[in-house]
Amino acid sequence: MNLLNLIIAEKPDIAKAVSKVLPGNPQWKNGYIEQGNYCITWCYGHLLTLKDPEDYGEQYSRANTPNEKLPIFFNDWGMKVADKGPALLKNGNNAPDKGAQLNTIGMLLKKAASVIIAGDVDDEGQLLVEEVLEWHHYAGPMKRLDTGALNEASLKKAMSNLMDNAPWHIRAVSAKARSVADFALGINGSRFFSNIYHANLSVGRVQTATLGLVVA
Repeated sequence: MNLLNLIIAEKPDIAKAVSKVLPGNPQWKNGYIEQGNYCITWCYGHLLTLKDPEDYGEQYSRANTPNEKLPIFFNDWGMKVADKGPALLKNGNNAPDKGAQLNTIGMLLKKAASVIIAGDVDDEGQLLVEEVLEWHHYAGPMKRLDTGALNEASLKKAMSNLMDNAPWHIRAVSAKARSVADFALGINGSRFFSNIYHANLSVGRVQTATLGLVVA
């Protein structure tokens, strides 16, 4: 299979919508669609997640991090494959195997001449595709598809007006910075107060503020 363009969607629903506006008959495979000069694949939200402190060594476990060893922070916070999640989703379907889909995308990237990013048009939508490209060390051409509207007329127009991905990259950087900041705050705050009160407490940038509002 010689790919000219690999489209990576944020989720299967976007992949299906894009497929409807491409020429040729879609050929559904395991984790992707072959269609004319295109191949469409998808993520299931974030396929990757930030490493836990314990992934760097037992010295960073909860038991080995009293408050005098906090805060924990890594200058280059690494990534790992996200958990598959529950065995069954709310609709009764089997939960997607994120590791398997990550490998499928990696296989397709080896054959791709270019990539079209089709995440949601927000910071997270940009990051969850770009982090997969970085994971697989993809360094080829990248375009951005406007997925702000998924009706056929809008997607046809967007496909004929693909954007350079470079101006969108800052959105991924912003989302990554926020995720690291949130994660670091949660890990250190949770361990700090758990150590003080000898209980398994959870602190989060959003959840703690929300809880405070409810209590107030």
